[in-house]
Amino acid sequence: MFHNYLKSTIRQSKSHIRYTFLNILGITVGLLCSLLIFLWVRDEVDTDLFHQKGFYQMLRNIHQAEPEIMATIAVPQPVKALLDTAYPEAEDVSLIRWEIEFLFQNANMAFHESGRYVSPEFVKLFSYPFLAGDTNSAMNNCDEHEVNGRSLRIDNSRNFTIYKCL
Repeated sequence: MFHNYLKSTIRQSKSHIRYTFLNILGITVGLLCSLLIFLWVRDEVDTDLFHQKGFYQMLRNIHQAEPEIMATIAVPQPVKALLDTAYPEAEDVSLIRWEIEFLFQNANMAFHESGRYVSPEFVKLFSYPFLAGDTNSAMNNCDEHEVNGRSLRIDNSRNFTIYKCL
């Protein structure tokens, strides 16, 4: 029975080549689009699995020329105080500065590295592993690891002491 169905399908396909090509092209494009949508959704869902807590990013709309509105991640610093006081459902709020390049110097070496300034709540909100120290004492001064107490000069203008490493 299956053999007869296969023969009739091949005969129909040979006699109507354009329709066969159009049908095969349509099903190929449909399957490819479905696969790409699946991969995109899977990537979006898997993105936040690294951190233990769920989190949100605040954006600000800037009204430029009449029809144009630009969304940006730059929000004023007073927004943090507003979120802490007026919105109790916001458990932790962290400020993160734009990424900039710093010149790090200590007694025997100097190097350039990109980085950001963050507020102390950053270590509570995100679950990055520590190279030394722990989350509870990340912003406290303690000397339990070999990196603690070392000083760095940043941008040849400010001296900092290392307390914890992420």
